[in-house]
Amino acid sequence: MKIIATLGPKTTNKEVIKQLIDVGVDIFRLNFSHFYENQFNNMISIIRSIDKDMDIMADLQGKKVRVDESLKNVFKIYERSEEHTSEL
Repeated sequence: MKIIATLGPKTTNKEVIKQLIDVGVDIFRLNFSHFYENQFNNMISIIRSIDKDMDIMADLQGKKVRVDESLKNVFKIYERSEEHTSEL
């Protein structure tokens, strides 16, 4: 069995990553939906500086549209039709 740890905003510094490796993480997962390329390059550099052979998994789905409570309108787009807007 392998232990996979997803890195996020709270786990992007060298000390936290080293602690995760020390407690047995086998693979780090990087989710491209939440970070930018330069942030991933930084995380990969940190991981490789601690353990150059550590496995790294990338979730490549990419950025998504996120919904926020401050959203005032809903935009629905249908194939072959006009855009529809409604108040929330």
